[in-house]
Amino acid sequence: MDDTIIRIKQLKSIFYHLRYCDEILLAGDFNFGEKEAEEAIFSKNYQDVWFLLKPGQRGLTFNRELNELSDDNAFWFEKSRRLDRIYFSSDCLNANHIELMGNQADKNGNMPSDHFAVLATFFHKCPL
Repeated sequence: MDDTIIRIKQLKSIFYHLRYCDEILLAGDFNFGEKEAEEAIFSKNYQDVWFLLKPGQRGLTFNRELNELSDDNAFWFEKSRRLDRIYFSSDCLNANHIELMGNQADKNGNMPSDHFAVLATFFHKCPL
């Protein structure tokens, strides 16, 4: 079965199980980039934190140009993409910051991973 079809089925299953939840954060390596079929199935209720706070920046987390580990692990045809994402659905949470982490080599020139991490902060705007 095609990987795209599998990921769409997985996401639909997640959405089904979360349908009654009020506060949702989904984060991780989603294995799809911008304008791919998987991205289209996210409902209007889910906000992509990167695009919400940094709409003019690509936020590439699998970056073949800046990360030798990404380049080493990529297929020859694979492009740099934003695979790692944070989505949320909430009336009471607002995202107020997002950044890439792990995008600097250590003193020996080694990168910590083939993907850059994504760190976001949120604030709660509803009365407790």
